[in-house]
Amino acid sequence: MTRFTVALTPCPDYETSQVRGAVRRLLSAIPGALEGLPYGARVFLKPNLLMPRTPDLCVTTHPEVVSAVGLEVRGRELHPVIGDSPGGPFTPAHLSRLYAETAMAEAAAACCGELNLDTSTAEVEGRGLSVPRRFTFCRAMVESAAIINLCKLKTHGLTGLTGAVKNLFGCVPGLLKTEYHMTQPTVEAFSDILVDIARVLAPRLTIMDAVDAMEGAGPSHGTPRRVGLLLAAADPFALDYAVARMLDAKPEGFTTFAAALRRGYGPQDDGQLEVLWLPPGDEGPVALTGDDGVRLLRGLAPESFRLLEPENLSGLHGRGIVRRVLRTVQPWLRTRPVLTPGLCTGCGTCARVCPAKALVLKSRRPKIDLRRCIRCYCCHELCPHGALRIGRPLGNRLLYRRS
Repeated sequence: MTRFTVALTPCPDYETSQVRGAVRRLLSAIPGALEGLPYGARVFLKPNLLMPRTPDLCVTTHPEVVSAVGLEVRGRELHPVIGDSPGGPFTPAHLSRLYAETAMAEAAAACCGELNLDTSTAEVEGRGLSVPRRFTFCRAMVESAAIINLCKLKTHGLTGLTGAVKNLFGCVPGLLKTEYHMTQPTVEAFSDILVDIARVLAPRLTIMDAVDAMEGAGPSHGTPRRVGLLLAAADPFALDYAVARMLDAKPEGFTTFAAALRRGYGPQDDGQLEVLWLPPGDEGPVALTGDDGVRLLRGLAPESFRLLEPENLSGLHGRGIVRRVLRTVQPWLRTRPVLTPGLCTGCGTCARVCPAKALVLKSRRPKIDLRRCIRCYCCHELCPHGALRIGRPLGNRLLYRRS
């Protein structure tokens, strides 16, 4: 039986020595992650840099984690390159601002690494997928010798949780991401393409920053929550599986996890998951499988971690009159973007990033055409002021009228 190993180690805070010790333990537990690469090869470190935000807000992968991994890469005589493609313009000026605000510039300096400012793209043929696809990725990422996926544990308005698989969507350049939302308008189809992206990019290693996670209205406007862990796996699907089991997230509420299960990637049940606990100090590692491994994960989970309610009404069931009734009431049951007028500055970011062009600015306030809205929640995710939240009618109807 195939076994998938996910390693976990305590990291109580972002103090430099704590993080570096935890990263060292994880890399020692996953042999071969950086072996076999030629001297001086470029290794791309792909953190979650959703938007220009300071590390304390928990929107992005913490720079101490990135620099600690960069030092391990440098120690193997490889060249670390740090970068991401956030949801806005993919330009050197925007990337420079992003790296400065998220303290990636300091992370690169600490590990003698390089910040990626190359905005050229490359076409990649997706082979071995159930549906043939061509992808456009950031050239610097796909032409590196290896990718290390440095994701952040956060809730997410569309997929339920941001994890290993979702973070790799950042390899799609800038606003090109909107095309994927338009061509894959249901959460199931979008999650399937995220799984395909992860398969094609095939990171050598994934490390999750869960020292401070984000609960509630993630991925950009939730609440930081101390979890005190770093996790790692060679297989990104296995890492998402372990996180789902740790937080008791149902497949329908963590849609990239559900898509991986549908496609047969990663562990298909608890018996295929090996949880490797790496305590600090002289204690040796503890390897647990099956129910024992899940009990360990649940014991490490923060109490009452606030997950998002899954958007599970994208498909309709029933026949005849039942189906017609469901079609009638569905618009009043589904979640939707809701404006908080007092937080809106009229910057227009929501209108620029909306794939469906369902948002327009009128009198410096966004107006939402719910008939065109595909519920991708890019507006919520990328609003720099948190003025758009995800809500349910009927109680939210007055908010639309006031806006």
